[in-house]
Amino acid sequence: MPLQQQQQPQQQPQQQPAVTRPPWQASQAFQRMEPRQGQGQGQGYGGTGACSPQRMPSFSSPNASAAQNLPMQTSAAQANDPTEGTTMIQSLSAYKADWKLLARVTKKSSMRSFRRREGEDGKLFSVDLVDNQGGECRAAFFGLAAEKFFQVLQEQHLFLFARGKIKKGNPKFCPYAIEMTFDEKARIEEVQVQQELCRMPVFPVKPLSDIQTEAVQSAVDVAAIVIEAEPPSEITLKKDGGQKARQNLVLLDDSGVSVRLTLWGEHCKPNLDPGVVALFKGVRISDYGGRSLNTSQSTAVILDDEASFHPRADELKEWYSQNGQAAQQAARNISGERQSAALKTIEEVKEEAMTLEAPGAHAADSGGAASQQHFHTVA
Repeated sequence: MPLQQQQQPQQQPQQQPAVTRPPWQASQAFQRMEPRQGQGQGQGYGGTGACSPQRMPSFSSPNASAAQNLPMQTSAAQANDPTEGTTMIQSLSAYKADWKLLARVTKKSSMRSFRRREGEDGKLFSVDLVDNQGGECRAAFFGLAAEKFFQVLQEQHLFLFARGKIKKGNPKFCPYAIEMTFDEKARIEEVQVQQELCRMPVFPVKPLSDIQTEAVQSAVDVAAIVIEAEPPSEITLKKDGGQKARQNLVLLDDSGVSVRLTLWGEHCKPNLDPGVVALFKGVRISDYGGRSLNTSQSTAVILDDEASFHPRADELKEWYSQNGQAAQQAARNISGERQSAALKTIEEVKEEAMTLEAPGAHAADSGGAASQQHFHTVA
């Protein structure tokens, strides 16, 4: 009888234990910008894909501060200094492809739609970034990249960026000299700590009293105390009949005036309480029914503790704690005032009077008594 062959049981490959790392440290795969040995192409970040929203938690996630047990490694230099091997914004160039940028998100736009040349609808959003030397730029995300990274990128948070395209900023749309675009193959990884790195830029702010003399529709940066905050409400737009959220605030500072500020869309803050300090970067001046302020798509709204990086925030907190009630009563509300006509000299008034038809002039032409003009000497 033929010998029966005994089948050997297949041995299962042993699973390698996961290697954890501090959540702020960049992975070796990120540093090298290539797949790690033994992993397929396109599997950076330890073979899980390029920082997809499913694998990389947003800041608000309860698991955001925990390592995800990914088989990543870090160099000693990167472990001690997250800036090791990074490029500053001023050194970025379209001719240099192998770079990575450590930067903090200072402002994030809403998700917007646009129409492609092929007639299809697409999505886009942008973020403004600041590096460790105070350099600033804008990063734009289109299509799949917009859907992939919109929930990942959060204002005030620190990230490592790589595999983006660099170009000169268009002054019509971008206030910075450099603009970058990212597609779905970009490398973006959050740095969870190191709050002293890439600090928020301290921009100059104007006192609220200056709003009276600034040009209408110009953009200004202000710091103030929120003394009134209506709950957000939906309004119907006259332009297209659509709905948009609106929230009216009243701001006060130590310049002796208060002003109405209207938050629109994603800038509305449902849980905003009076008494908090706020920074508003890029709000527009309106003169409808007096001077007021409005947010736009390019506005940055920074509230309470997040505004503490700006020295003006601490100044206003201290001032309001000592003078709040009295200051509110004494403040002049410039949003309820109509702007008066421009002041003129006596000579200018006389010259204008000479060109005006006096009352009863038509009667003089038809034989009636001629009208007379009377001037008074003003001491």
